[in-house]
Amino acid sequence: MKRIGFIVLAVLLVLTMFVGCNKQAEESSIKSETPTNEKPTENSTVSEESDTTSEELADSSVEQPEGYPMQDIRWIVPAPAGAALDLPSRVLANLLDLGANVVVENIGGGSQTIGTAAAVTREADGYTLLTMANACAFTQPLMNELAYQLSDFRKIVMLAPFVQGGVVVKADSEIQDIDDWLELLSSGESYSYGVTNAGGFGHMSIASTLSQLGYYGDKNGVMVVYNGSANNIAALLSGEPDFIIADATDVISHVEAGEVRVITILHNEKSALFPDAPIISDYGVENMSTFVGMKWISVRKDTPEDIVAWLKQELNKTIQTEEYQQYMNNMGFGNLREYTEEEINEIIATAVKDYGDVMKTTGIID
Repeated sequence: MKRIGFIVLAVLLVLTMFVGCNKQAEESSIKSETPTNEKPTENSTVSEESDTTSEELADSSVEQPEGYPMQDIRWIVPAPAGAALDLPSRVLANLLDLGANVVVENIGGGSQTIGTAAAVTREADGYTLLTMANACAFTQPLMNELAYQLSDFRKIVMLAPFVQGGVVVKADSEIQDIDDWLELLSSGESYSYGVTNAGGFGHMSIASTLSQLGYYGDKNGVMVVYNGSANNIAALLSGEPDFIIADATDVISHVEAGEVRVITILHNEKSALFPDAPIISDYGVENMSTFVGMKWISVRKDTPEDIVAWLKQELNKTIQTEEYQQYMNNMGFGNLREYTEEEINEIIATAVKDYGDVMKTTGIID
């Protein structure tokens, strides 16, 4: 129950910040740490161990570039206000002190691609930040011809710890546990399930799971794509799909309120948030360590180096403040350590390969 109180306070804080940001951007209305704080295993594909400590990274102070910033800094979030990508971006934007207003622009749609495409049209001058995540970076560029490529951006700061996904059902569902869920998959009966964003990590984790279990492409199963995590959960609560794939952090309050249950975690390591939930790797599903939700901050690739270095320093400095770390903990993410740009690039490169492999195996792409 304590966590519910923390979450309510965090939501109130975010709503307050949201009002402040909207006053600055009325014209912009279109406008893991390890997965869930678990220690990585030797075989983890996404490794968060590093030889570089936060203390070492903080040793060298970067001077603020002369004359920068001279105008508002726009922060594009390619998701609706209140979505999983928006909340940490907005909280961090309000905590930042860059010497200019940081104005959040929510440009959702197209599984994060519309906002990302808008960002690539902006000047590479340090006045545009972009929140990026799995769908717009790993899978949509493989599935569709887009106005941008991942290489158009520098990935400079990790925004939140990695988070696992799970199979979630309504509390009154006839699916009581993972055995019931597996029985449904094999029964030949029709069922539907929801995912957040086509190509998101939830989509890819269930695609890999169903493929390995032999049920991917089963005509009895219908996947429904919802625009954003809030819509995905709302659909489940209204009784639309039989189950959804959702971020563990997104359903904490609903679990504690007795509205939903987590049937299984689609990963090879236990969830710190839901330690009693079985992991799918215990049922013969392998190589699931890459399938975690990732959120990071990018800038255009040709942004001047002195501006990038200073932004990285100031963003990381604010992320390590007590206020932001407390927000991360209150929302169920856990502490977020500082990452180098090289680490982020390595993690993303591994994920791009693994996601591409799953998409080819399941026939999502040729």
